Amino acid sequence: MFDRRLVTNFDWVLLITVCLLTGVGILNLYSATAGWTVYSTPIYLKQTLWFGGGVFLALLICCFDYRHLEHYSLYAYVLMLGMLLFVLVLGKTSMGATRWIHLGAFNLQPSEVAKLVIIVSLARIFGRTAQPLGYRLRDLWTPAGLLLLPFLLIVKQPDLGTALLVVFIGASMLLFAGLQRKTLLALGVAGFVTAGCGWFMLHDYQKARIRIFLNPETDPLGSGYHIIQSKIAVGSGGFLGKGFMAGTQSHLSFLPERHTDFAFSVFA
Repeated sequence: MFDRRLVTNFDWVLLITVCLLTGVGILNLYSATAGWTVYSTPIYLKQTLWFGGGVFLALLICCFDYRHLEHYSLYAYVLMLGMLLFVLVLGKTSMGATRWIHLGAFNLQPSEVAKLVIIVSLARIFGRTAQPLGYRLRDLWTPAGLLLLPFLLIVKQPDLGTALLVVFIGASMLLFAGLQRKTLLALGVAGFVTAGCGWFMLHDYQKARIRIFLNPETDPLGSGYHIIQSKIAVGSGGFLGKGFMAGTQSHLSFLPERHTDFAFSVFA
């Protein structure tokens, strides 16, 4: 039987905000791809369909007691690790990275699934081991190990950006769970030291990306070209932009992957 409290207690402001932001994003996609020759469903229509499906799925989940997720979190975590291992062995390789599982109609990226599974798994751990005075370092071995396994598997793909995002998700949840001051200080120092040492473990192309990101003018016609063009796009738009479908840098094809990586530049 439908529970009317789902309607009265629902966060309608959040839903409306998400719908408005998504609407802006779809219009931006339409603008970015308007000049393309398309032989199948346009990208902005695909995005609209995926959004509709997502809203429907979200409404179904609202009728589901989220506390049941705790019982399935361990199985989900094992399944997620299995998918990450499968990717390394039989995954689809594109642009030098093996990150996808080909499922016919679409490609599944397990590292995206890992983000959700990590949230549910850590919530289960923190919910069962709550520390009123905050977590100590000795209390963090289990959540650290839970993060380490998917982190290493995602780095192996290689996908350093997503791997670091998984760590960021875990770190943010840990801050909300509560840390003692000594623990927070120790983790902060360890993070800085690890970041410094990690530089020497990066591949040359990863180091080059960081250098170009910090100073794209060092190679304006090579690796830094796209970043410079994105800055020009943002700057030329000014505060209010040039108008809908009037962006010169995007429609004159100065921006690559303008419907994904440089979508903000198109919007600006």
